[in-house]
Amino acid sequence: MALELIILSEDSASTSEETVFRLLLKIFRKLNNNFDENKVFRRPTDEHITNGAIRGNLWKSTRAMDQSKIIDLIKYVSTELSRGRFVFWHIDGDRVWGNRRASENQQKFDEIILSAIKVKLGHLRESVNNFFLIVPFYSIEAWTYQNTIEARSLSKIKYSSKDLDIIESWAKDPKLLDEIEKVAESICLRKHHNLELVTSQHFTLSPHLVAQKSLHATLTLLGSSDKLRKSLCDIQYAWCTTQGVGTDEIDGGQA
Repeated sequence: MALELIILSEDSASTSEETVFRLLLKIFRKLNNNFDENKVFRRPTDEHITNGAIRGNLWKSTRAMDQSKIIDLIKYVSTELSRGRFVFWHIDGDRVWGNRRASENQQKFDEIILSAIKVKLGHLRESVNNFFLIVPFYSIEAWTYQNTIEARSLSKIKYSSKDLDIIESWAKDPKLLDEIEKVAESICLRKHHNLELVTSQHFTLSPHLVAQKSLHATLTLLGSSDKLRKSLCDIQYAWCTTQGVGTDEIDGGQA
């Protein structure tokens, strides 16, 4: 038995889907500390379809020339959901957490994409429960930059110790990151090292949970899915007898 995931991301970097996948594995570990990571697979996506309407949030486009790409994307996601796979789609909130209600992205996504997916699924509409919209505020760097140990190291090695004072302020107060406008542009790392940051041994979810902001909201969202939690239980190590943790316990454990 295996857990198959489809990962989609608005970021254009070649490592963007892998970055989201690695973040999800950390979140899964919070939901069930005993699942076998070797049984979780990120399926290759159809790049011709996904790159056409995902990058740069083209899915919001109202131009006639873009509509066929959006329709193909909706069809692709619906097909994967109907096959019983979990689909995780990353879009940035493009607002700071404190002003998240002013973000149009999630509302527009529900109106344009999610409603169309439900229609396309038809009698398999319940499969939409396998779909998760991942929305960091302001952007995904609010999550990756919380690995301040690795960020400091990268700054020293690659950028002549630039912005160390800013990174240190985040180490002291991780809540700051969700409140920075265009956070990816706030230090020298930009968007170039997200995968390195989340795969480093120093990356932990603990600061995010303390911050109680956008990543914590995502953890809570995923933890509320009975099907996802059951799927993680189904791929626990053979020697394990526990069944993961309850939604009221997601702040415990290590990741």
